[in-house]
Amino acid sequence: MPDAHSQIAEIIASLNSAEERLLALGARTDADNWTIRNRPESWSIAECVEHLNMTSRAFIPLIRSALESDRSSQEHHPARFRRDAAGFLLSAMVGPLKRIGRTRIGAVKTTAEFEPKDVFPKNASIADFSRLQTVLIHLIRGSERRPLSDIRIVSPFGGKLRYNLFSAYTILPRHQHRHLQQAEAVWK
Repeated sequence: MPDAHSQIAEIIASLNSAEERLLALGARTDADNWTIRNRPESWSIAECVEHLNMTSRAFIPLIRSALESDRSSQEHHPARFRRDAAGFLLSAMVGPLKRIGRTRIGAVKTTAEFEPKDVFPKNASIADFSRLQTVLIHLIRGSERRPLSDIRIVSPFGGKLRYNLFSAYTILPRHQHRHLQQAEAVWK
């Protein structure tokens, strides 16, 4: 079983992998195709990336607030972190979609406030994603010695679901990889 340090390292590696994946997608996609949908009912690459940026912009203040509100010792030294039940289920739901043949299994529609309304040029979208990844990684790395299994946040998606901060940390990269998978499929 991985220890707390390894768990955090794995989350950071997955966030870094998501950024590398987006950079590679940006390198092989021209500016014109960045904002065009290949089907009217699906998102463009720009919309997928903006949704991820909107999500990070929503989570960052929630994470900061949860860490600032935590009254436990700054040096908790947990042996390992655990997701709670809500976080476990949400993490499974928002991860990359499985396929059976050509059918994607497990599609979940986002809430209206996280549907991209504006799209930005490719370079601006990628730069914003990278900037937000840096902030997330800094927050996650800086909270490694905190009781992440005990600190709770309210989900920015609808504001009704509560889960622990470690669950939030595992949800973020899984969600990113899901929408990067979606973005990569736009022009396949």
